[in-house]
Amino acid sequence: MSLSRFTLLLIVSLLLTVPLFAQSAAPVTGTISGHVYMADGVTPVPNALIHLRTDEIQHLIVFDGQADAIGRFQIAVPPGSYEVIAEGMGLGLVWYISPDGVQIVTVSAGQTITGIDIRLPHGNGSISGQVVAPDGTTPLPNTLVQLLRLYAFERSHYIQFQSYAGVETDANGEFAFGLPDGTYLLQAFPYEYLSQFYPSGDQYSGQRLVITNGNSISGLHFVMSSGNGFISGRVTAGDGVTPLSAVPVRARDSSNYYFGGAAETDMDGQYRISVQPGRYNVSVMLGNSASAWWVDYGYETPQGWSYVDVAAGQTVTGIDITTPAYGTISGRITLADGAPLTSQPISVYGDLLTLPTDMGLTGEQAESLSAKIGAQLDQLESAYGFVVAMEQITPWGITYWGPNIVAPLQADGSYQLDLQPGQYRVRAFVGGYGRKYYGETYAYDLAANLELVAEAALTGIDMTLDPAGSISGVVRAPNGTSIPYPHFELMLAQYDNYIACGDANGVYTIPDVPLNVPLTLTLRGATNCAGAAQNYARQSTPITLSAGQPHHSMDFTLPLAAMIMGRVTYAPNGLPIANASVYASSLGNDQAQGQSDADGYYTLIGVPIDTPVQVIANGSSYYPATLTLTSGETRTNIDIAVSATTLPKLNLYQPTGSIGSNSPFFEWSQQYDASWYYLWVSGQTGLVFDGWFSWDTACLDYSCYATPLTNLPPGHYTWWVQGWSEVYGYSEWSDPLTFNVPYSAAPTPTAPIGAVSESSATFAWTGLPNVLWYQVWISTPDGSGIERWYNAFDICAANVCAAPDPLDLNAGIYTWWVRGWNYGLYTPWSAATYFALPLPAPTQVAPSGTISAPPLFTWNALPGADWYYLWLSDANGKVMHEWYDAASHCAGLTCTLTLPVTWHEGGYTWWLQAWSPVTGYGAWSPGTGFAYDDPLVPITAPEVVPTLIPLEEPPPEELPPVPDLPPDAPPSDF
Repeated sequence: MSLSRFTLLLIVSLLLTVPLFAQSAAPVTGTISGHVYMADGVTPVPNALIHLRTDEIQHLIVFDGQADAIGRFQIAVPPGSYEVIAEGMGLGLVWYISPDGVQIVTVSAGQTITGIDIRLPHGNGSISGQVVAPDGTTPLPNTLVQLLRLYAFERSHYIQFQSYAGVETDANGEFAFGLPDGTYLLQAFPYEYLSQFYPSGDQYSGQRLVITNGNSISGLHFVMSSGNGFISGRVTAGDGVTPLSAVPVRARDSSNYYFGGAAETDMDGQYRISVQPGRYNVSVMLGNSASAWWVDYGYETPQGWSYVDVAAGQTVTGIDITTPAYGTISGRITLADGAPLTSQPISVYGDLLTLPTDMGLTGEQAESLSAKIGAQLDQLESAYGFVVAMEQITPWGITYWGPNIVAPLQADGSYQLDLQPGQYRVRAFVGGYGRKYYGETYAYDLAANLELVAEAALTGIDMTLDPAGSISGVVRAPNGTSIPYPHFELMLAQYDNYIACGDANGVYTIPDVPLNVPLTLTLRGATNCAGAAQNYARQSTPITLSAGQPHHSMDFTLPLAAMIMGRVTYAPNGLPIANASVYASSLGNDQAQGQSDADGYYTLIGVPIDTPVQVIANGSSYYPATLTLTSGETRTNIDIAVSATTLPKLNLYQPTGSIGSNSPFFEWSQQYDASWYYLWVSGQTGLVFDGWFSWDTACLDYSCYATPLTNLPPGHYTWWVQGWSEVYGYSEWSDPLTFNVPYSAAPTPTAPIGAVSESSATFAWTGLPNVLWYQVWISTPDGSGIERWYNAFDICAANVCAAPDPLDLNAGIYTWWVRGWNYGLYTPWSAATYFALPLPAPTQVAPSGTISAPPLFTWNALPGADWYYLWLSDANGKVMHEWYDAASHCAGLTCTLTLPVTWHEGGYTWWLQAWSPVTGYGAWSPGTGFAYDDPLVPITAPEVVPTLIPLEEPPPEELPPVPDLPPDAPPSDF
């Protein structure tokens, strides 16, 4: 039966979680057991993942298991030296460290090591508080709260916050941590709200919580924020049907790949992630970081990787992910001497099958979990050895072999690995036999490379293992005392074959050593195994085991190495260089390494003896002479002056382009030798900001950050950063990066508004900072438009702008708008503003003076006037008054008409008034007199000049329709 990767991992976890008991043959594995406890050292952590990790063959081989419901674990592994790591409860990774500070556990075949108890982070200080909903009062139970602890690496001026501890809030939304002294960030992951750091925002704005001398920080009121969105979908196996449960799905910001949110799939493969509004890449993570094995399968479309855009309050559904179809590698392991594989039956803790009630499972959940465990155990009644497949991965363009998948051997030596497509090398482990790679070699770099494609089956990957021997002994100092935790490397040519550690008494055993193969056994004092490095010389011995002498006893007496002491300074100014990397290297590349202190002083121990060595600082500056030292010798004043160098130019990341905030977030690359950074920001009017930022407050995770500006006016900006070191001085200025803050406000029109009396209007408005030009758009009564551009420097003072313009505007209602411009950056248009220009008095042309024939009344036409009202009087008063439509009596610029009047000698006076349905009545003309045949007799105007249409003679009942008003906004292309 073909199993999915997760099924296989669960099976192997169960296999490796339980003790293996020998029947008739000698045991081939050892057992490491212990407990995982909370910080109090009593409360168990149920179901924590356990990883046993070794650096063998220059890579991490990991045997995974799981603690039971009361925190117990017991894992069977091949003999060797291991780190023991617990993972779970939102903690990240927690290492086993013995009471005397030893981190490596060494186990032999048949040996059971107990008491490997892992205690979650603890200390005398505490941090506590409550997580509540956005209303500020409603508690949020079962919310994961995680602490990240600050780690500062002085050598590189590098700071990082790493996951340290995690708890879930109780029914009241409360949480508490017991902690050692340190600096922490607090992060909450509520399901229905935005994840955030305390008190709000991301880790760069999170408050640093400092525990000093066991103090307590309490009462942290952690108010969550709404405005999140959700991404949901389903995760299936390669067949597109089988759901994958309990696998993590992650959303990462597509612009910077920062973590956005995560969730686990349920029994049906469904997931739902809470995220901030934005654009995300969504992927499934298979494996775990402790195993150095994880693979992201992204949400894809037929066109390739796809982005998911999420708005506040939106749930984006259907983001389904199908993992690649698996292939299989299978074969058979046989033994060269014809011996059968030894069955190692499986036994389990009883409460793995009888689930305790305190796990908080429902009856249905408990029944389902029990059935799952039972089904896995039915398939694995016995184990006969292991096969490990190492996958080739290529992160950042560097190829290496490392991720490991472990499978058990069946009774006939057969095995099958269900694997994702990739390239693999396969190695077999059977106790008492050489650990061979497919390709008939003991060296991983010479192993056959297996190319596996989806749904393919690589069969016949068979290996015959040869009997092996072992090497054992004791490692002592020259005075006869044992050297604790010595470190061994068994080398095949230039390749590591085994790495092992001795115990606290210097006793070591290296099992499964291949026979008739020339090897080199290299030994040094504790380095990778446990404790501080010891001042013993490295020793290498050629060794070949044979069938006649398969078990070799070899004791070692390590001579004392040498010590070198000196100081590192900077040649141009003689200043000490702190945290400089210093090492002494022999011609055989044996090295002793160290680091200078704050005053530049260093001490190297374990320096090779009786061979020339070179002392090198910062990788390129040499002590001028080679040194040859004897056992136990200490050489002082080996001072190194580092040659002149400069800090490299920094890279700028953000802000760039148009940003959505007037408080920009500046990010640039960290330079590890720089302790200060100088930020310079210029705007259109010159310097906006300059200031210094220290590496220990501004830098985090390989970048440095600053938010020194708030309420930055809209406009274009350019910024640079320069690094500085106490020793090396200034770096070059970075290349510039530009950004702009867009305008969110529009200019505010102030004039003309409402009724105006002059056709040459002065347009005025309240301006905005950094605007270079203003665009005014005027919509005229006839529906056309007038556009004007004004240089802000010519018309504005203190953001008050006035633009007199000799526009010859006709009577009517006008609409106008104004917006600003700044090198392609526009403000929004102002609100539509209206003004009305009334009709003026008509200009009369004739009749005037003395006439002798019936007159032709003539006047200049007024643009916009639809009707004219003519009033005629003589010496006795009104003669007539009447409305005349412009359409019938005006042509071009002139209007004419004759009146139905019987003329008599004497004087007359006439007046005109225009009318428009848009602006109403215009002003009366001043009145023009004329005489008919007789000499001009002075005529006075009516005592009361009419201002309205006389009631007894109203204007025509049917006036032309009022023309359509101009559009509400100007065309967008102006």
